[in-house]
Amino acid sequence: MQLAIFILLWGILILGALPELGQRDLEYRLAWWHPRLMGIISSVVEAICGWHLLRAVLFRSELDVLSPEKAIPLGIIGFYLMVEGLFRLAVTLKLSDYPLPSFPISLLYKAAISFVNREERKTRSTK
Repeated sequence: MQLAIFILLWGILILGALPELGQRDLEYRLAWWHPRLMGIISSVVEAICGWHLLRAVLFRSELDVLSPEKAIPLGIIGFYLMVEGLFRLAVTLKLSDYPLPSFPISLLYKAAISFVNREERKTRSTK
């Protein structure tokens, strides 16, 4: 059960943070998909994940369970997730239709789209 909840939350986090083109594609394919609502849920989940990661890192580093070499990068990642989630939430609440995409997910989405387009161009040129 925990694994199913984990997969569901990360799926919502990733799909809700897609750029506008990906949101429109999901909205076209899935009639029940509401981009703004999923973006709000995604940003809240991202902020909560960042908060819990930051809390866990601070707690474990205070107990000397986690070394400073490992605590600093994990703390930075947790802080980034928390701040980006809160920023995306604030901007998405002000926008009307589509949520603000997550920066890392936007980079991965654009890289995947450019790779697919490059492969399509190669197959067209060989035919």
